Amino acid sequence: HVAATRCGWDVVLIVDICSSVQKYHGINHGTPFLVGDLQKPETVDRICNLAPPGLEVITASPPCTPFSSAGVHRKGDPRAQVAVACARVACKLLPLAFVLENTSHFCTSAANPVWTTTIQPMLIAAGYTITVVKSCLSRLGIPSSRKRVFCIATRHTPPPELAISHQE
Repeated sequence: HVAATRCGWDVVLIVDICSSVQKYHGINHGTPFLVGDLQKPETVDRICNLAPPGLEVITASPPCTPFSSAGVHRKGDPRAQVAVACARVACKLLPLAFVLENTSHFCTSAANPVWTTTIQPMLIAAGYTITVVKSCLSRLGIPSSRKRVFCIATRHTPPPELAISHQE
């Protein structure tokens, strides 16, 4: 939410499976909040029904534990499928851009290779051009030194500066 508002975007909906987050999100941001499981078709339908016409960007930050270097690396971790569900929402709504943020090992995970096996091919089939950028969050003005990956799918050719300016 913070990054999106810093970009000047109007955040129209937040989705999380954890209902306890809703209270604190309301206190801090006040944006409409949907408690739901992205892996359930009824949640996806609700999201699509709530999305305004002309939606330009979807951002997603699915659980990073299945891909983290600090994690157990359980093969087939069901939490990895949340990233796939986020991409399905993007392919259904077809915004101009879809940004998926995760741990720096997201795209190369051997235990949970959902990026290479499912998400990337799905986005390409939907007509997106993809740029993957690795960066330390502190370089983006966020008070954290964690290295993250940003998978940016756009319905146009991204500027070359995107790949050059924040690669690590």
